[in-house]
Amino acid sequence: MTKLSLFADVLYGRPPIILKTALEIIRLDVFKLVNLFPLFSGYLLLVVQDSMETVAWSFLPDHVLVDVFSYLTISDRYQASQTCASWNFAFCSPHLWKKVRFEFKDPEDERHLKFLDQFGHFVQSLHICVDQEVEECRECACQLICRLARMPNRQLQRFRLLFIGQNPCLYSGSEFLDALSLLFGSNGESKSLRTVDLRGLLVSFSGELLEILSENHPDLEVLNIQNNALICKVYPNSLLTLVNRCRKLKELCVFSISCTEEVLLALIEKDREPLRRLSIFCRREEKYVKDIPSSVWQRIANRLPELRVTLGFDNTIELLKVREVMKPEIPVNELRLETATDLWHEVRLACSFYKDFLEKLIVKSPPSKNQRELDEALLTVARECPLLRSLHVFYVLEEETVKKILELCPVMREKETYTLKYVAEPHPWKPGKDF
Repeated sequence: MTKLSLFADVLYGRPPIILKTALEIIRLDVFKLVNLFPLFSGYLLLVVQDSMETVAWSFLPDHVLVDVFSYLTISDRYQASQTCASWNFAFCSPHLWKKVRFEFKDPEDERHLKFLDQFGHFVQSLHICVDQEVEECRECACQLICRLARMPNRQLQRFRLLFIGQNPCLYSGSEFLDALSLLFGSNGESKSLRTVDLRGLLVSFSGELLEILSENHPDLEVLNIQNNALICKVYPNSLLTLVNRCRKLKELCVFSISCTEEVLLALIEKDREPLRRLSIFCRREEKYVKDIPSSVWQRIANRLPELRVTLGFDNTIELLKVREVMKPEIPVNELRLETATDLWHEVRLACSFYKDFLEKLIVKSPPSKNQRELDEALLTVARECPLLRSLHVFYVLEEETVKKILELCPVMREKETYTLKYVAEPHPWKPGKDF
């Protein structure tokens, strides 16, 4: 048995990388590397130290090469494919193109569209990342969506769209809404979408888009429409239509203005798959929403014992509304109190109501005369919520409070899934993992 060292001479002028592993293998049994997928895009030498025997890439199984390629951007994949025949074979593998991320950050990224034409019918999971501030990038992203929508026998199951720039002045995003309507619309027998994530789409869209989606993709399982547009135009009747059509929904993330008592009761009908996760985010529109009574939440909890709920509140909602929405019957495992107000009372309510479920808590509060009460409330949460694994607090705590919380939650400390500061830092603060 010997220890294996991996030396990577990386392409494209990047500095050489030396990777070491504690994996021990029999000298000639190099194919135990099947489960080792390092992130680099270059020329790999496997050197068994005591014999200095070299094994080139061409001796590795094809699926290992494909897995390594899957970590690369499309540009890096293509450049690597020009190296040799075996790398080009890996680049053309249908398995490689099942999950793909297209990035349009520069007008030159238009060249990536040719790969959709060549491999688009293999794509099952698509993530589009676009700088919507650049007109050429917007056009490329919309072209990609439209080409995929018109592609016969497509296999697309998971779709995500993410804006990464600033919206141009008075931008409505109409070209993206048209492209999405085409993608979600009827395309022969292609009714394959299972996951749709539009939280990164920074424009308002109406319930009509969801009605097109639900009409043509009744097997939808995951839907997230919690985007950062100022106004949510998805009203309860459109969401209710979607819920009634899509009987296999397992995860639903919406704004409170879309979610009513009728929608929730439709989610617990007997002839549908049980919902596993529900996320409701409350904003300024909450003041126009009829409160969902505790009795309805109790029926939901009884009917769906495995359901876990995320409740979120931003800085546009009235603080009194936060207390109205928080009910002990809701099985909340993630609570986001991002109201930038004095929240010690709400934190105590969270501990009282959700201590058997709460796993993640986010608090954004300004300095106040009630800081001691908030520190004590957070300590109570750390003591009495056994499932707590993540805590992010965006205000300065007492040093002793931070130490006690980390002592009470060793797993959180070990995984660094916390944001707890006792010294003021320049904003924005760098949050802990999983924020």
